[in-house]
Amino acid sequence: KGTSKNTFTYELKSNTKASNYSIEVAYGDLTVTAEDGEVVVIITGRKDTFEYDGTEKSVKGYDVSITEGSTYTESDFTFSGNDEVKGTEAGTYDMGLKPEDFTNNNENYGNVTFRVTDGQLTITPKSIDPEDEKSGIEARDPADSIYDGKAHVNPLTVRDTKTGKDLVENKDYILTYVGDVVNVGTVKIEVKGIGNYTGEFTKKYQITPREYTVTTDSAEKPYDGTALTAGGRVNNLVDGETVTLKITGSQTEVGSSNNTYSLTWDGSAKEKNYTHGT
Repeated sequence: KGTSKNTFTYELKSNTKASNYSIEVAYGDLTVTAEDGEVVVIITGRKDTFEYDGTEKSVKGYDVSITEGSTYTESDFTFSGNDEVKGTEAGTYDMGLKPEDFTNNNENYGNVTFRVTDGQLTITPKSIDPEDEKSGIEARDPADSIYDGKAHVNPLTVRDTKTGKDLVENKDYILTYVGDVVNVGTVKIEVKGIGNYTGEFTKKYQITPREYTVTTDSAEKPYDGTALTAGGRVNNLVDGETVTLKITGSQTEVGSSNNTYSLTWDGSAKEKNYTHGT
């Protein structure tokens, strides 16, 4: 827009004498005003989605749409903001485009509005399920434990072969132990992905019986018509656990016999938690 003089030049013909005329030059004004009506510039930040793989991802740039029929172009404005967003961890990242990042530089357009939709980078969690071959996840069953009267919340190792890293409990996954973690039996672990990982899988381990033995003592004496007996003991029970041991061996006549016993699981020890050793 603006104003300028409508200048011109003239030349008298050969049969016209300038001395016969008083010539006055008057220039008109040429005025161009700013284009009437609003020009709407729609800025749409670019968006993209990636699955987490441990490497940095990025989205850059924006697309421009201008009011149909307008002669306004992209060269008529400047951009002073940031049009790139980067991220590595699973999540949503905004580019940060704002209307104030865009400035109209063409005075021929007096009513320019910038409408901005921000750009975005989305990184989705990857599967933590080892059965999903594309995931590259490896998980080992926890080691078994021998019953000792204590809780066995056994850990397991989960590795992402694609990133080359061992996953971290409570950062990449959470564990839920299902079943009795003290007594003999099977314990199931439910593994649920969090953070950069999603999905779940299960692993199992065993709490196996503790081996015990029973030892009965030997004794001897000369024949006196009374029964010869001797004591005994149960070995390798968990400290504080009890059973009833009854020694049944007896020898009255001259000779020898085994010092036998019977064991009753009526104390605090549970029979299923033990196995008889040799």
